[in-house]
Amino acid sequence: SRKMNYAEYLKTHFGRKFVQVVASDVLNDVDNNLPCLLDLVENSTDSVVLWRSAWSLQFVAEERPQLLVPYFSKLEKLAIKNGVGDGYLRILLGIIKKIFPLQSEPINVLFLNFILENCANPQRTVGTRVQCVYLAKVYTHDYSELKQELQLIFSEMRNHEPNLPKSLVVALR
Repeated sequence: SRKMNYAEYLKTHFGRKFVQVVASDVLNDVDNNLPCLLDLVENSTDSVVLWRSAWSLQFVAEERPQLLVPYFSKLEKLAIKNGVGDGYLRILLGIIKKIFPLQSEPINVLFLNFILENCANPQRTVGTRVQCVYLAKVYTHDYSELKQELQLIFSEMRNHEPNLPKSLVVALR
């Protein structure tokens, strides 16, 4: 079968169905196709392809999260890279959340600081902030002193943003 050109395909096809086609193709031949998709997620200079390739990777993570464990710290680094768009970031954070329980890396302090800062960053979209809140809870779960710091951040958010969106209020519980 002819090898699918993910960049071309994702550039010209939009929607869940098409993104899932790429994810299925990756899952059918992981050794050859996962590196191609990861390369796009990491290096595409086309913002449309970047976002849609990340979305495809999210479907891979949903189906077989263990495949992405070797790339865990790379995904953390991509998330904190300067200037990544909110849609792309939200997807990466979702993937990281999905594979976090399966990996055993030491906590990446830069990444933890990044998600803690972005919990309370009103410049970020609500969806991104919600992901940051859930990830912050997961990352700090085994560290009581970090949990206390997190509770402090959460109460600051409640006090300083009286009109917090419902999804954030729920996440902060």
